[in-house]
Amino acid sequence: MEYNLYENFNPNIYALNTYNFNGTLTQPPLPKPKARGLLIDYELWTTGYEYTSSAILTSDCEVGDIVEVLLTNDVTFASSATETIKHQQSLIYEVIDVDDDNKATLKNYFWAMIDGMSLPTALLKGNTATIFNKLVDNSTSSLVQNGVQLNASDLVQNISWNRKNDTDEAEDIAKTLFRFNKYQPITFLKDRYISSDKVGIGVYVGMVSRQWKRSAIETRIDDVQNVSVQTEVITERSNYNFVTTYVKNSSGVYSTSPTARYTLNSSNTVVNMTNYTGNGSDLPIQRISKTMFFDEAPTTAEIRAEITGDTVISKLYFNQSELLPLQVNDLVKIWYNGMSYSGHISDKCYTPFTERLLFIEGDKS
Repeated sequence: MEYNLYENFNPNIYALNTYNFNGTLTQPPLPKPKARGLLIDYELWTTGYEYTSSAILTSDCEVGDIVEVLLTNDVTFASSATETIKHQQSLIYEVIDVDDDNKATLKNYFWAMIDGMSLPTALLKGNTATIFNKLVDNSTSSLVQNGVQLNASDLVQNISWNRKNDTDEAEDIAKTLFRFNKYQPITFLKDRYISSDKVGIGVYVGMVSRQWKRSAIETRIDDVQNVSVQTEVITERSNYNFVTTYVKNSSGVYSTSPTARYTLNSSNTVVNMTNYTGNGSDLPIQRISKTMFFDEAPTTAEIRAEITGDTVISKLYFNQSELLPLQVNDLVKIWYNGMSYSGHISDKCYTPFTERLLFIEGDKS
């Protein structure tokens, strides 16, 4: 597999409108490749949601260099409701480490862009497209982007950000956003040289897919595809499912008997046991109790947060099928071993021997 090697795409240079193009100042073109070579013993992830990539390069490289891997297959994604773009796919990384054998650790371009960034939680307002644009702002990112490609009408959801701190790392924000929207960022080079088309310049970051309005692809996988199933706790909450509350009275003194007792039923509804009239069959099979003290009566949301369990999602790794090839950001309903999983293809791994997919179940919280 061939690659181009570039100097770092430094936003201190390439994000500034210093290039005179037909009398208009715009971002300068990216540097031309300083080397070209072949990758050996590679493991290349398309989006880098879970893993960094690695490969042995046949040319010298340094930490901070940009590697563009030249794939031989074409990729198609929708750029509007009526138009699709088809081009030869390339994978773009930043070199974050290199050993004496010239084996480089490669970080996907998007994740390298936002590495080290944090945002005040007060900025986590607006829909998901707005928050994504804040993450890739050239004024704060570590690498330049020349444009953003996404379907804003498909990213209008508002996320309820349950954050305890005043700030949050950009990587954590991004992963929450991508799980919620079932999208992963794809970075691609788009007509690297200055041309009459000003939007066709440089490196683009986007949440794109083969369909403008995605519909789920239903498929079945089996053990021939070397399936591996893992789980991930994405929100740690409580080990308790029952809470006894005491609330201060008007004199500022806690009552001598519990104010209320709460649990969750099988429909995940908060139940005030004072008003419960059922036979217990819809309640937890084992009570795990805690006691809490409040200055004022707690809201239902506060009670739910104290007795709701962890949010756990499934991740499936499996080999690509030639009969129904899937690509990153496909919405998918997968059947495996009698169970169904709904989510999206979040990554695709290239090795010298196979292509392997990573499916992430949608956030069920």
